[in-house]
Amino acid sequence: MADLKSPISKVALAIKIRDEGMGLRATGRIIGSLKNTINAWEERFAGQQETLMLYGLCHQFLRRTFVCWFSETWSF
Repeated sequence: MADLKSPISKVALAIKIRDEGMGLRATGRIIGSLKNTINAWEERFAGQQETLMLYGLCHQFLRRTFVCWFSETWSF
């Protein structure tokens, strides 16, 4: 993810939209980027699939654990 010039939120949105089945050009029109740029993002992050999946799973687990702990600690 080094040398990424676009905001990571924009890249994540593009990948999420593409994952839902939208085409390159349509995705580009929605987020305001060129189709070649979106294609480059996909190629770049395809090699990091396992790492990103592990990060996502850990993030979900920690968030749910914290919410449960916070609810139990501060329940009235």
